[in-house]
Amino acid sequence: FWQQGVADLQAQLAAHKQALWVVRGHPADALLDLVTGLPLENPVTVYVNREPGTEESAEIQQAQTALQGLARWCVQATGQALYNNVPFRQLPHVFTPFRQQVEQHAQ
Repeated sequence: FWQQGVADLQAQLAAHKQALWVVRGHPADALLDLVTGLPLENPVTVYVNREPGTEESAEIQQAQTALQGLARWCVQATGQALYNNVPFRQLPHVFTPFRQQVEQHAQ
C-alpha cells in the first residue's frame, strides 16, 4: 500500500519537475550518499524537524556530522506529530514518564 502511495507522490511531483528520492539505510549514510552521489549544488540545505526523542536526536547529530562542510543545516521547530497536542509543556526525555503522564491525563 505504501509503495503505491510513494509511486503516486513521485508521479505528482514529476509533473511539477520535482523529484522524490526514497533511500534506505542509516540516515547519516543515506544522506551522505545522496549529497555526494547526485549532481546537486554544494552546499545543499538539509531541513529536519527537531525531535524530542534521544535516539532521533542522536541520528540527527550523526547526520549533521557526516555532512559537515557539504550541507547547510536547518533545524526547524517540531513538526506535526501526535505528541504536539499533549496537555503539558515539557516532554520527558524518555518514554516511560511520557506514557505515565499521558495515561494520567487520559483518565
